[in-house]
This record gives sequence, structure tokens and C-alpha cells, in this order.
Amino acid sequence: MASRVSSVALVALFLVAFAPRVQADPGAFLVSRSSNLRAGPSSTTALVRHLDVGEVLEAPRDSVENGYRWITTDAGEIGWVWKANIDSVASEDEEATAPATGTSNAAAAISDTWDKPAPNHSTFTCADGTNCGPTGTTGDAVTNLRKDRTDTPESHNIAVHPVSFAAIDGLPDPHAPRSRANWHPADLQSIAPFEGAAIQLQGFLVAFKPQTGSTGEACNCRKHVATDVDVHMALVQNAGQGEGDAIVVETSPRIRKHHPDWTKAVLQPLVDSSTPVRISGWLMFDPEHRAMIGQFRKSMWEIHPITKIEVFANNTWKPLN
Repeated sequence: MASRVSSVALVALFLVAFAPRVQADPGAFLVSRSSNLRAGPSSTTALVRHLDVGEVLEAPRDSVENGYRWITTDAGEIGWVWKANIDSVASEDEEATAPATGTSNAAAAISDTWDKPAPNHSTFTCADGTNCGPTGTTGDAVTNLRKDRTDTPESHNIAVHPVSFAAIDGLPDPHAPRSRANWHPADLQSIAPFEGAAIQLQGFLVAFKPQTGSTGEACNCRKHVATDVDVHMALVQNAGQGEGDAIVVETSPRIRKHHPDWTKAVLQPLVDSSTPVRISGWLMFDPEHRAMIGQFRKSMWEIHPITKIEVFANNTWKPLN
């Protein structure tokens, strides 16, 4: 017990000794890489604790010394962290430096001339060792194939088109059965000119929901383990809007396995925050969720699967790779 008390006291003494003399000008920061919170601005000073990716910190902007920044955690802990491992998050006072959601290069309509490569066929090895084929199991095989694709716009050497929320709102919305096998040919023809385009949508996250519950999704062979399921996220045009105004964007386990930073620890802190995010991926119509319109989504159209996630930090877009 004595040694434990002594170590705690030592850390406290370090914190007092190394506390910076700064003016109060707080800013928000996000831990972008695995980091150590230390008692002083040096790797040789006492370790306070380990900081996880995605943690939100507050710090005076003029508190950098020897490559370290003096910070405060959400739990009230204080100390120093290597500044290259944390990213500044734009505050309300800095909105002028953040990109406007309705960017000038965002298309107001989806063009039927954009490239729409056919989805590739992929097989995914689940956590239990079983294989999930390119259309999952049962259900709507055509829709499942689109959800389970692993090709990217880069693999086809095609452009990714920035679009507005209004562009997605303006797409056809056939009130058709849950399975495309039962659709009228005219309904299939109405979405064909647009589905499968590579698009990019900028906004704010308001939901992060791994699909681990219920009976499981057919596209993921009815699995329930977090690494085997899609993650349903909701993107809105303006910070403060709810899911009823959102476009659903989803990561799939087949693509997510190549992006170790697409985790709850990294993405959950962005939910209901003022940090803009930019989502790129394949435009897809999901006929299964008509009952969710107005409550958990605004449109039956989604970005599914996501192929790229970017976060606006330090006045630039940074990919989560």
C-alpha cells in the first residue's frame, strides 16, 4: 500500500511541477493514435494512463512544450500527450474554418451517366470459421450482393462524385415489395440508372448501430458477432438534426476488416458532435426498411457499403484508414 501511495503522490508532484503557464483558450481534441498520458512533457516522465483512440480531450491552444500538449480528459484527468497523436476538432467559434455541408462541388442531382460497375462476388470468413457467400443466405439475393460487394471505386479507376442531400432526396422511390424478386419490371428500371454510382456525402453522424440483434441480417448469413455484421450509421446535413432526417450509411464486415480504425471507439465520439465527416461508397436502394422512414431514415437510398470515411480535423480532411 505504501508503494502505491508513493507512486500516486509522485505523479501528482510531477503534474504540479510541469503544469504550464498558459492563457485560457480551450479547444477540443480527438485522440487519433494510441497514446500515453504523462505527468510531464517527456517520455521519461511518469505515466498517468493509456489513452484510447477516439477519446475527446480539452486543451489550451498555447500549451505545447517539447512536442507534447497539456490536456484535460473528460474524466478530469490532466497531463501531457504527444501532440502528433491528437487532432484538433473545430468548435462552434471556428465554424467559419469548417467546410460548409453544401459544398460548391456537390452535385444537385445524380446523373444517369455516371459509371455503375457491377458488384463483384466475395466470400467472407466469419468469426466462427464458417464462410458467408457473396449473397449471404436467403432473403433478397440481388440486394444482398450489392451490400456484400468489396470492390471500390479505386479498383475500377472511376470517379467518386460529391453529391448533396437534395440529390439523394430527388431519386426515384418505388413503393415495391421487400424482395426485388417480386418487383414489377418498371420499378427495377426506375432505379437502374442511378444505383451503383460511386458517391460522396458530407454531413454529421447521429447514430452508430452495429446490427448484432434480432434475427441477424441475411446479407451477413444471420450472424450476430460484432465483427460479422454491418454497422448502421445515420448522416444528416446539419448538426442537431435527428435520424428522421438522415441518409443511412453502412460499413460492412467484408470491407471493414481492411480498416482497423473503423471502430466504435473512433466513430462513436463523432455521433451528435459538430465535427463534419465525409462518407464515400456505393449508392444503393434498400427495399427492406420502408417502416423506418421518418423515424430512423429519410430515404430508402443508402451509401452501402462505405468504402472511405474522412473526418475534418486541423482544417483538413483526414481519412480513417
